[in-house]
Amino acid sequence: MMNITTKMVGPNRWLLLTLGLALTRGMIYASSLPPWGLNDEQQHFHYIQSVCETGSIPTVGKDYISAEIAISSYQTKRHEVFHWPPYPSIYPQDWGLEGHSYEGYQPPLYYLALAPLYIGASLISSDILVKLQILKWSNVVLSLTTLCLLYYVAMLLFPQRRFVPFLLCSLLVWWPERIMATSRVNNDVLTEVLGAALYVLLVKSALRESISKRDSLLIGMVFGLGLLTKWTFLPWIFGILYVFWLHRKAGFSGLLLAIGISLVMVMPYALRNFLIYGDPTGFSSFQQLAGPVSAPERTLVGFVRAVVEFLMYLWVVWWKGATAGGNPLTRSAFYAYFILFYSLIGFGLSRFLKRYKQIERSTKVLFGLNFVTVGAFFLSIMSSYYAGRIPILQGRFMLPAALPLFVLLTSSLLQFRQGGKILALFSLSLGAIDIAQLFVNLLPYFYYWSAFVGKAVTPPGDIFDGWCLFIVRFLADKPGGLQWLIIGLIIVYISLSVRWVCELKKGWHAWN
Repeated sequence: MMNITTKMVGPNRWLLLTLGLALTRGMIYASSLPPWGLNDEQQHFHYIQSVCETGSIPTVGKDYISAEIAISSYQTKRHEVFHWPPYPSIYPQDWGLEGHSYEGYQPPLYYLALAPLYIGASLISSDILVKLQILKWSNVVLSLTTLCLLYYVAMLLFPQRRFVPFLLCSLLVWWPERIMATSRVNNDVLTEVLGAALYVLLVKSALRESISKRDSLLIGMVFGLGLLTKWTFLPWIFGILYVFWLHRKAGFSGLLLAIGISLVMVMPYALRNFLIYGDPTGFSSFQQLAGPVSAPERTLVGFVRAVVEFLMYLWVVWWKGATAGGNPLTRSAFYAYFILFYSLIGFGLSRFLKRYKQIERSTKVLFGLNFVTVGAFFLSIMSSYYAGRIPILQGRFMLPAALPLFVLLTSSLLQFRQGGKILALFSLSLGAIDIAQLFVNLLPYFYYWSAFVGKAVTPPGDIFDGWCLFIVRFLADKPGGLQWLIIGLIIVYISLSVRWVCELKKGWHAWN
């Protein structure tokens, strides 16, 4: 990691190329995967719909998803696509947890931000699938903000390694678990954007001689906005405390200002939840509906298994419906791949720590910020997992801390002379895994194999017949004309990917 005062150089065309990759890839995911997918898309969409059409936030345990969403889920055969038993009826009151609008305890910022887009989509079309598609595309566009902030901070921290911002952004683009979240209607994407914005503010504040009142105010406001998006943004408090601790000689008035403004922003909604549900977050209302989730075994072996799963699922979950799947060969391949990757990270980190006393202060400060923030989110996720609040460890839970995570990993890899090449290979390999995830795993699972689950029907022996079956089922739940957009997006994505590889090969020697 280089001194922040070093002159920054770098071709912005790499950012434009990477933004094009991110946009087309996100649009392919958002357009190809089934509507009303995972990440509680029905409930998140209903939150927005309720705000726009009734002017109220759904009450958990009382309100159900709208009849319009229920009919669409029923008609698009959501349960069949996900290999689940058929719906008992068309009425959400008969669906158990799925029929409830159980995201009403969530803070409102994301849903209020998308409300104008929902109103605009309603003016364009009355088809709920069109409205859903527009909101999904909006999420993809919003996620590009994170990419720009990562590029900016990478240019700031690695000014003499011009390939690092390019590769770091590509790594973010091809992160399979991230795109599964940011291409759906859910509030994870806004927590990622606000986490990235807060990280930029904290990096700048950490490297300055003092923190101004303006900086303290901005940090408090972004932190408050993050909490008003999702309560899981809270671990960022440790990154904030770390930065203000660095400037402790100037007193803690700035910290009090930052915490105070965030509390002023959050307290009204926390009080609303407390009055309705009996706790400030309101999460207990969801737990009462969902029932207990089996927690992992509280043994050393169980803990090691959970950590190993987290380290792998951080990047990719080989989804089979709502569960983490994959045959033994696939899982063994992933284990071998990530053992190699994390071994390199570990060796790089050990090299960094061996010469810790000799490195400059700015690098130490940034390492501390990254380590504290990533560690806080890791501990928060693991504590929730052991408390039975989350059933499966997923990479999307780390989205608010995506930037410190990526900078920490990159700094470790760059301790090697060939660290840039290792980073490039990891980006390319994630891109290959991403393609396999969508076209080899997800789409066949949803639109081909679902035709035979629980039915006395066998797959056709002819490849052409099987392809026709897949295409018919794939197009059945898509708005009219979307298939041509998907074909165009795939062509553009392939072209941009080839251009990415060519530019990487052409510019590599110049960057070094």
